[in-house]
Amino acid sequence: MPKTQQLPQLATRLSSPDLQRFDRLAEEKGWTKAELAREAIRWYLDHQDDVQSSKRDGVYAKEIRKMTDRLVAFLVPMRREISALVHLSYYNIEDKRQLKSALKFAFDQMRKQLPAEERAIADKFRQQLEQMAVPDESGQRSNS
Repeated sequence: MPKTQQLPQLATRLSSPDLQRFDRLAEEKGWTKAELAREAIRWYLDHQDDVQSSKRDGVYAKEIRKMTDRLVAFLVPMRREISALVHLSYYNIEDKRQLKSALKFAFDQMRKQLPAEERAIADKFRQQLEQMAVPDESGQRSNS
């Protein structure tokens, strides 16, 4: 009969509540405690990158929400003021074509400026992401 390969052992301690949960799960699955422990460790090792990415993505999502909230807080009052100005202009200008022409000019100007402003916002956002990058296991900051 061939000898079975002897694998290294690993020992750990669990709190009583964790051990009870562990025992229950092993029993529900019909596995031994060793089988469940091996499977749990393999799963953790296989998914470690996903766990770290999830933490990092959560931090990024929080920052994106904060930036979006600031942007909305800035734009909403401005939209109200612009809307009021357009309504006042509409009722006080006899030749409505002049207002439409002025609005078209304003929109065209905004469209020309937008790409540069978008680049500036993207650069600022990139800088903030780099500043808040999550440290990896070695303690180095990384945003990859």
